[in-house]
Amino acid sequence: MRFKVIGLLVVPFVLAAGAGILLSQGMDEPDGLPDISGDWVGKAKYKDYGMTGNDEGDKGAVPLEVEVEQEGPEILLGITPEGDSTFTMSGLIGDGHFFAWSDSEEEIAFMIGHVKKKGKQIKGTFLSGQYDRCTEVKISLKRPK
Repeated sequence: MRFKVIGLLVVPFVLAAGAGILLSQGMDEPDGLPDISGDWVGKAKYKDYGMTGNDEGDKGAVPLEVEVEQEGPEILLGITPEGDSTFTMSGLIGDGHFFAWSDSEEEIAFMIGHVKKKGKQIKGTFLSGQYDRCTEVKISLKRPK
């Protein structure tokens, strides 16, 4: 699975600027609920699409661990697919919904999702793209037992 993305550096800045503009224009700040801080485990089902005509891509599933730090509506996600290195995403959460974006120059990614079952389950969609491929990942997480 390819979570590493090279290319467009503009996406995280546009998303961060967009969130800042919305808040600065008098819109209500996300309420930061529910609190999702802590450890999560689950699965990522991915589809990796080649864009060159010579690559059919790949699909599959991989176990996933996510560590969430939260302060008010701001979240920081440390995402570790099995067999891969951890990457981080920053975002906002409110009213059971969240969005996050990649903070790294090497990884361009965006994720949206929602929290279910009174804060005990997270479902989300992760999208990334690079010069010769794009990836879609469906994520399902729960608290470890």
